[in-house]
Amino acid sequence: MKLEAKSLYCKRGNSEIFSNLSFTINSGEALIIRGGNGSGKSTLLRTICGLSPISDGDILLDDKSFKSEELQIKNNILFISHSKCLTDDFTSFENLNYLKSWPFKEAQQIIKNNGGLSNFKTPEKGHILLETGYGPSGLPHIGTFGEVVRTTMVRNALMALINCPTKMITFSDDMDGLRKVPDNVPNK
Repeated sequence: MKLEAKSLYCKRGNSEIFSNLSFTINSGEALIIRGGNGSGKSTLLRTICGLSPISDGDILLDDKSFKSEELQIKNNILFISHSKCLTDDFTSFENLNYLKSWPFKEAQQIIKNNGGLSNFKTPEKGHILLETGYGPSGLPHIGTFGEVVRTTMVRNALMALINCPTKMITFSDDMDGLRKVPDNVPNK
């Protein structure tokens, strides 16, 4: 898999966010994006994910342009941000299409179980409680910390859709620090 940016230019209002930005990332490679507040890091990530428009230039995934494959690509990318998932860069229809992603579907089910969007009732305890967890790593290491990430995605979707406090409890059954080092670990 190859992700490529070619001469990207992004402008918001009268402000240039970045210009002539190009890079290529192949499978197994990483790109480190560094910069101060307001330098365009989040805008670049949102643009790469198809969540913010490209002012000029192009982004290609395996040599397919986001401009021609935009909706298919958007449906296969999940972007988790520190801010709400809805964006002023989208039309109402595009925001609704984004809401079809699985975290929003899960959030919509929670909302439905509490009266639906138009008749939503905050639970008596005053918040929605989400519980998640992960278990022992052991050998071979098979972590399930992804469950915490997935639950966080649903929590973010909930917060974007409704005004109701949420709390998340994360359980860990990872007792590795209290266990004997297994015999098959080299150089123990």
